[in-house]
Amino acid sequence: MELLQLQYFVTVAHLENITHAARRHGVPQPAMSQTISRLEKDLGVRLFDRQGNRLHLNEKGAMFLDYAERALNELDSGADALREGAGELTGRISLLVLENRNLLIDLVARFAAAHPRVTFSISHTYSAGPQYTCDLCVAARCPYPHMDKSAPLVEEEIRLDVPKGHRLAGRKSVAVRDLEGETFISMPPETYLYRTAADWFRRAGLPLRTAVICDDPFSVRRYVAIGMGVAFVPARSWKGLMGNTVLLPLQEEGFRRTTQLFWDDARYMPLAARAFRDFVAAEAPRLAAE
Repeated sequence: MELLQLQYFVTVAHLENITHAARRHGVPQPAMSQTISRLEKDLGVRLFDRQGNRLHLNEKGAMFLDYAERALNELDSGADALREGAGELTGRISLLVLENRNLLIDLVARFAAAHPRVTFSISHTYSAGPQYTCDLCVAARCPYPHMDKSAPLVEEEIRLDVPKGHRLAGRKSVAVRDLEGETFISMPPETYLYRTAADWFRRAGLPLRTAVICDDPFSVRRYVAIGMGVAFVPARSWKGLMGNTVLLPLQEEGFRRTTQLFWDDARYMPLAARAFRDFVAAEAPRLAAE
């Protein structure tokens, strides 16, 4: 098995197109096809199901993709480790940012300005999947169990967001039982906000009725503003995203969210990612308090 085979395989697996993969690597299409066929022969299994000119990753291929990507990432990390000896702060930092996106945008911009040879690969999706590899995750609840080290960044109150003119808009605070019969606009079920709301409704013996599930904070507030429902939102990080709504404190204890920075302490972390981790851990609480 050759390194080039793994690199070509990963590209074809993501693009599912031999011609596009060959173009990306700057090689003839027949050479790309032969490399993939040779890899399958070496492994003794088919990695793709073929339909005309298109390839579709099959079950064996999906399993092998996870190992191939990890192997290539480890080799990249090894190269980064060698460069560290020269004192260079360079390379790419991979982030999964699920909470406090605006805060992280400011921190990324400041860090990039100070270290122009560092680049970032950032995902904001809750469905990045188990094969997604990142150096750091910013979330209230990290979706990856192996990222078991963390540092708290921002703690904030969760409030109820209602449209202006709503029956509860004039209240100073609300209880969960006041929300019986309300329709909710919600972040996805795997998020901390959804799970917190679902837990409280379960305790109260009430169903949590959702009209829209959306993974974009701005859109959640927009759906609330036009009267499609109400929502649980973090009071600080979502402040100012949308007008024409009212944020109401909740009477129950425990409606709070702590955004944390997660990483895998057992995996090698490049110098640039370690520097950014320490920078975020130091600066995020201070910026959030301003």
